[in-house]
Amino acid sequence: MNESPHPRSLRPVRWLSRFAPAALLLTTALGTRLPNASAQARVIGWGGYHFDSHWPVERYSAIDGGGNHLLLQRTDGTVIGQGWDSPGQCVAPAAPAGLTYVQISAGSMHSAGLLSDGSIVAWGANQFGECDTPPLPAGLTYVEVSAGQSFTIGRRSDGSVVA
Repeated sequence: MNESPHPRSLRPVRWLSRFAPAALLLTTALGTRLPNASAQARVIGWGGYHFDSHWPVERYSAIDGGGNHLLLQRTDGTVIGQGWDSPGQCVAPAAPAGLTYVQISAGSMHSAGLLSDGSIVAWGANQFGECDTPPLPAGLTYVEVSAGQSFTIGRRSDGSVVA
C-alpha cells in the first residue's frame, strides 16, 4: 500500500464529478466536506478539460463541478464560473442587494445557488425546466439545493424535498 506524501491531517480531499472530465483538489483537513470547506482552502484544477488557469488569487468557501464547468464561491458570497459556458451556466446572476450566495451547485448545463434569504436562483440551460424554481409556501425557505444532469432539487426548511 502506498503511503500518502501528506500528513494525515493535511491529506487532500478529492472531488470528481461523475460527468466532468476535470477534477478538483481542495487541500483541507481530512474529512472536511467540500461544501463546508474552510475559507482558508486553496483550489487547484486539472484534467482533460482545460479551465482558465488564471483564477484570481483569493480565498474560496465552496466549489462544485458540473458537466463541463465549475463554480467557485468566494468568501464574500459572490460566485464565479469557469469552463464551457454556451448556455450561460458559468455566469451567476448578481445576488439582490443585501443578499449573498450561501451554497452553489453545478449541474450539467445549468447551475443553481441558495441565497441567504432562503431562496434558490438557477441559471443556464432550461430545456427541462431545471431553472424554474417552485414557489415556496408561506413560512418556508429553501435550506439546500442540488443541480443534476437536467433537474434541480431543493430541500425546504420543513424537510420536504421539491424537484
